[in-house]
Amino acid sequence: MRKKAYLLNYIVIVLGVVGTGIMIGKYCDDGFTLEGLKNLKYFTNLSNIFAMVVAVISVIRKKQKKPQLMTVKLIAAAALGLTFLTVLCYLAPFVGGFARAYRNESFIFHLLLPLTAIAEFIFCESDGAKRITAKKALITVIYPMTYGVVYILQYFVRGMVREADWYAFIVFGLPIGMCIFAGLMLITYGISVLMCKIRKD
Repeated sequence: MRKKAYLLNYIVIVLGVVGTGIMIGKYCDDGFTLEGLKNLKYFTNLSNIFAMVVAVISVIRKKQKKPQLMTVKLIAAAALGLTFLTVLCYLAPFVGGFARAYRNESFIFHLLLPLTAIAEFIFCESDGAKRITAKKALITVIYPMTYGVVYILQYFVRGMVREADWYAFIVFGLPIGMCIFAGLMLITYGISVLMCKIRKD
């Protein structure tokens, strides 16, 4: 199963290319997704593109018979796990509706690619890379934490306008926003620990 799981990298790459192409070629703003490259401000889209890049690196290293960068794979898979849960449990039912949340590139970026990348991490061969412990899995919070810092900084730089709070994290005040970001980092860490536990190195 693990050797066959290597092929999931190619699926991630294909899905990433197709999803990014659809996203960039979009010429509408329907309130849930924006026009073209404006979508790059969303954590969900950035996470998918990051996972695609990681898959490309994984394929190259596999052909070079080098150990897989399991920590980097975990960061990407955990971020996509957060993306998957955010859309499934929050954005789709309470914000935009499932039809809007899973159409066009969103069907790829919010469902297909996250599940594929997570499966790839769980079943792929480490090729000699050391097992990731729960303590080391803490590194996965760096990604959402960095995004959160940039998110808050641009919010203040732009004058604390509603357009700068596109996820509505700070609408009830900065302390609430900080708690939300902390919660998202905790969820990301939980996802990463679960994936590491499921893996059989």
